[in-house]
Amino acid sequence: MNDRQAPWRLAWSSRHGWIRLSVWIIVLAALPLVAYQMGKRAETVSEAVANAAPPAKTDVTATVERRILESGETFLGEVTSSNVAITAPASGVVVTIGVAAGDQVVEGQSVAVVDDRPLFILEGDLPLLHDLEPGATGSWVTQLQQALARIGRGAGVTGVFDKSTQDAVTDLYLSAGFTPPMQSEGTGHAGVPLPSTEAVFVRTLPMTVVESDVQRGDIVASGDVLMTLAASDPEVVIRASDADSTRFDVGSSVEVRTATGQTITATVASITNTQNNQGQPWLVTIVPDVPLASSMAGATVKVVVNPASTSGPVLVVPVTAIRSEADGSAYVEVETEPGDYRRVTVNAGLASGGFVEIAPVDGSLTEGESVRVASRLETGG
Repeated sequence: MNDRQAPWRLAWSSRHGWIRLSVWIIVLAALPLVAYQMGKRAETVSEAVANAAPPAKTDVTATVERRILESGETFLGEVTSSNVAITAPASGVVVTIGVAAGDQVVEGQSVAVVDDRPLFILEGDLPLLHDLEPGATGSWVTQLQQALARIGRGAGVTGVFDKSTQDAVTDLYLSAGFTPPMQSEGTGHAGVPLPSTEAVFVRTLPMTVVESDVQRGDIVASGDVLMTLAASDPEVVIRASDADSTRFDVGSSVEVRTATGQTITATVASITNTQNNQGQPWLVTIVPDVPLASSMAGATVKVVVNPASTSGPVLVVPVTAIRSEADGSAYVEVETEPGDYRRVTVNAGLASGGFVEIAPVDGSLTEGESVRVASRLETGG
């Protein structure tokens, strides 16, 4: 049989066209039926959800933990301090900076040496803008005499730069290891003056060095900052709303907690209305019982009002795990195996953040065990 006489060619030859027509009719007729059957088996997402069986009801449990429990209202505060910049009274070369960050500066101390001459720090409200010469009178002389008297030098406060004041200034220089300045008789004011380039008056002492801006060998001009001093121990301030300000009482004790984990007791010093219209008009000032490091200025700390804490790590569970008996006693349900529990009578202690301290009274309870928080009936599945 040659190729032209193959059976499949005979079946589909023009003589057998009726066979092809019959096949196409059967296929076209079957397509709707197949599509219908497939559609019946298909299911939309919403139908799948609706037809899904409800999850099996189960208990909700929580793990018994052991940790320190703390409570109290927490606010964010900022460490602040009033800083004073000590500037060079005249141009020169820095020979010595006598203090470093963290050091305390006391009255009468020489904090720097510029061109081999000292720079003394004294307390006073009036800046020293001109030299104080022998025979001078007035407020600046009185201020100097008061300062000399406070550090144990000077014969009295007279308002006149007399011989006893010159002797006190001489003693100040000699005690610091420097030759006192001297004016000749040709100036008309012979004796020992106090040059304005060798003394700086600040409003309060002692102070703490925040940072030193120069080092030995630096060339400075008049007005250049030599160092920055903190005029007072750093305080903590909180900007509070009307509602939050009522959480504080002047004189009450709070806790200051630093980012390094340090906890310091502190006292609320003042609550002031600043007339701020930004929703936080109250300024709460808090003074730590132990001075904060001056380097903390600008840092954010937590302030806890009405602080409370357990003395050490204790067993804690969620508050919702505590059950009550008719007689008022408390208990927890400890899971022994899935779905089975035993009761343990407990005493409840400090509660904070949804957890409560517990101590077993009747029965044992250990860290890591599971307690029932909600039953099947309570959860509704």
